[in-house]
Amino acid sequence: MSIDPADIAADINRLFPKDDHDRERDKAKEAEIFKALVQPSPDDVVIEPDDWTNGKRTVADTGEGRHGHTLAASSVRRKRVQWLWEGRIMLGGVNLLVGEGGLGKSMMCVGIAARLSREGGATLIATAEDSPEFTVRPRLEAAQANLDLVHFIKISQDGIEDGLRIPEDVGILEELVAEHGARFLVIDPLVAYLPGEINSWRDQSVRLALRPLQQLAERQMCAVEALIHLNKGMSSDPLRRISGSGGFGNAARSVLLLARDPDDPNGEEGTRRVLAHVKSNVAPLAPSLSYQIKSIVLPARDDFPEVETARIDGAGESSYSGRDLLGSAEGEGEDSAVDQACEFLREELGGLEDLGNVPRRVREVKTAARDAGISERTLERAKAKMGVRSEKVGGRDGFWVWLLRTPPNLALLEGSSQNPHEMGEK
Repeated sequence: MSIDPADIAADINRLFPKDDHDRERDKAKEAEIFKALVQPSPDDVVIEPDDWTNGKRTVADTGEGRHGHTLAASSVRRKRVQWLWEGRIMLGGVNLLVGEGGLGKSMMCVGIAARLSREGGATLIATAEDSPEFTVRPRLEAAQANLDLVHFIKISQDGIEDGLRIPEDVGILEELVAEHGARFLVIDPLVAYLPGEINSWRDQSVRLALRPLQQLAERQMCAVEALIHLNKGMSSDPLRRISGSGGFGNAARSVLLLARDPDDPNGEEGTRRVLAHVKSNVAPLAPSLSYQIKSIVLPARDDFPEVETARIDGAGESSYSGRDLLGSAEGEGEDSAVDQACEFLREELGGLEDLGNVPRRVREVKTAARDAGISERTLERAKAKMGVRSEKVGGRDGFWVWLLRTPPNLALLEGSSQNPHEMGEK
């Protein structure tokens, strides 16, 4: 139905009455303004939604190369969501695969890459925990992958191999994705590639780190699959169990949870798994699926030795949801919030293995907790539950720190005190 600009102007006049002189003076001007807004000019073109720089109306210019544009909704082409794995892993977006360590998240991605390779699609893998030689290649062979279409990402600085850093190296990642025409980019695990200045417990910091990955996925129409461990909380809400900030789950287009099958008769020693779809902002949640991890022996051939490895095979649908897999919701509420705060303190007060846990200034910890959405009361409960110690550094004019245990170098700090009540920031 078309919109008559004169009708809009009349409605405005009814809402904001004017005298006769004002009404006559403004009537034509109002109608002209609304006509420009609701009727595209003849030279307007239909452009893609991500091509904002071609917008017709520049509304702001900072003078520093940043410009503001508007784009009429009528000029945006609607698109159908495309999938790497129908209903579960989206092309053109960041997806998460979450779960406890050692249950098979990496193996699941290997299986997806193998299936894609048999269909002629390429995969790039950044792995910080599994050796390509000892672990990933054998798994690819067990899953019958086309090995020429699966590539491991290596980053070098001045000819010396260096680690991948996100978001700093996203430009390099995009070049590699474009070079190989990759449809699947696996980052395993994501937090291993975030630099120290990225606070994984701060929503804004996480979103700023993930945004370049999302843009890469959109431009290259590939699926980014980031693997993340669960925290040690007791919540049955899968998104609250993702380690670190809620920004990880909130920024992802789709989130899959891999967990033990509650019906596995062998319990924690069992090899049955369930993959549950726990979040999607582009489609309904897909049904949960059952899997079985199977041991595979690769026979010796040519110059390759015999190797024992494993693969994960599908076994049909499962009735278990993500909440079912993480247990009853009875443990949620305040106790769950305390568990989340305990995980936060483990991250904040954790340090290099050879130095023990690192003391952190109390004010800094409390500020980071507020940024992570943790109340001071909950933080104090978590502090007591974990046995976090308060110590004063620097004598009378010093400051208070929290630590999980006394690191070897704390004795070197001048004026150490163990009375946590001398200063208000304890």
